[in-house]
Amino acid sequence: MGLSATVGNPKDLVEWLAGSCHGQREIILPREAQADRADVRLDHVGSLQNAAVVISRLHRGEKRLVFVDSRSKAEQLAAELRGLETTAFVTHSSLSHEQRQQAEHAFAEKENCVIVATSVLELGIDVGDLD
Repeated sequence: MGLSATVGNPKDLVEWLAGSCHGQREIILPREAQADRADVRLDHVGSLQNAAVVISRLHRGEKRLVFVDSRSKAEQLAAELRGLETTAFVTHSSLSHEQRQQAEHAFAEKENCVIVATSVLELGIDVGDLD
């Protein structure tokens, strides 16, 4: 018997667990989680304020990673998100190494939050289990 809460390839795992046994086996898969769908319709976001509204409503309850093209936009967007009562962290190259680590660690520990980043996170930094 094998049991796991987080397996991305359950059929492959069953094959591995069964080994050379070719007898009948049953795979019980969990029902797919149905996330609340946000009622958001847009053609063009247009501003950081509007982007904050969209980001705060989409995938509520999950971790969200947002890239922007400047440090000032990262700070502004995070401030807008916080104004909408959304937990937001920022990481960019102007922050000290310690400040970036604190933001990344806090993001990894939280469940319902957003990290707003410039390309610094594209460089292979581990942000944990991103939804």
